[in-house]
Amino acid sequence: MSSALPTSRYRATALRLHRKGLSIPEYRKEDREAEVAEEQFATEASSLSLQELEDPELSSDLVGELASIVSAYPRVRKALESFCIKPPNDARGAVLVGRDIGTVICPEAAVKLYVEADVETRAQRRFHQQQESGRNVSLEVILKALQERDKRDMNRDSCRLHMATDAALLDTSSLTPEEAVQRALEHARRQLGDINGSV
Repeated sequence: MSSALPTSRYRATALRLHRKGLSIPEYRKEDREAEVAEEQFATEASSLSLQELEDPELSSDLVGELASIVSAYPRVRKALESFCIKPPNDARGAVLVGRDIGTVICPEAAVKLYVEADVETRAQRRFHQQQESGRNVSLEVILKALQERDKRDMNRDSCRLHMATDAALLDTSSLTPEEAVQRALEHARRQLGDINGSV
């Protein structure tokens, strides 16, 4: 796999809506406000550009929270299913990151990893990232936001967050970034049968 292309489709959609000053209500079936919003959100999602996936603001906590809300809209998810990134011509594949990659976007992927860590560890990591980037957000606020996002993604009406049946679980709670990458590569090599270690 010679290309690493993280997907930020929902974050890019959420950022676009936010910058346009649009309200992003929680999705609820048979809710008139949600129905009206869904049509506009889907239209915006269908016209995303690759450049929008590179916006540094995508990593902000606000955009992450809004993306979790936007991703619950079925028509937005449908609009973004076909939004794919093509790897370079000489690439053998791509590394895609997202909460629905293995179950919705690329269900036939040769290698699937369900990467997780306990929510307290994730909050600590996020807190340090925010500090390094100069953002002043408390650990308590980050933890609460992550808990709410997980709950929302695991209980939404469509495309609920869950591990694909053919995915391997990679719990990084006690791993360094280097250790996590090494374990991911080892699994990919085993899965692909690449005895030459060229993955």
